[in-house]
Amino acid sequence: TGGRIFYVMDEGAIPGPLECPRRWSLLARDAFNGTFLWRRPIQSWAGYVDQWARGPDNLPRLLVAVSDRVYAALGLDTPVEALDAATGQTVRKYEGSGNAEEILVHDGVVLVVTGSPKPQQIAGARKMLWKPEVAKTILAFRADGGELLWKKSPPELAALRPLTLAAQGQRVFFADGASVACVDLLSGRAVWRSGDRGDV
Repeated sequence: TGGRIFYVMDEGAIPGPLECPRRWSLLARDAFNGTFLWRRPIQSWAGYVDQWARGPDNLPRLLVAVSDRVYAALGLDTPVEALDAATGQTVRKYEGSGNAEEILVHDGVVLVVTGSPKPQQIAGARKMLWKPEVAKTILAFRADGGELLWKKSPPELAALRPLTLAAQGQRVFFADGASVACVDLLSGRAVWRSGDRGDV
């Protein structure tokens, strides 16, 4: 976005043994010519050896770039941050969003799925991800101010399926167990829920 590309990279020893410490970073480059712009170290990240070396399925949803902001968590248990896309400096933190599993930014709202007691990418990466080994919470923050707008927590979301969080217009959608739910973007108020037919 904005002529820049952002990515997470292991800058540790390569090649090296699997037990060699990883050194993860969030980096930014000029999308036209590849010029290096900035780097932010990441304290901890999911192990890449899980799931046949490709990592957990939700990892691509932990980095979002919109206009002049980059949204990411710089550690498994640290809050999601909004970074200045040009400098990498932290603009604000979204308190309470540690253990992030997914980040979605839509119409001025930051939506974060968190896992408890640990995020899914380290608590059960080798297991069937739709099983509720990890309790889920969806949090919605105002992107500019950082204030919490609403949250949905267990037991209602104990079976939240990964990669199903979506937003369109003033609605947020997700699959919770055998149902699909729709809530209001700004208030979290329930709009509708599909029948418990077991075929979702």
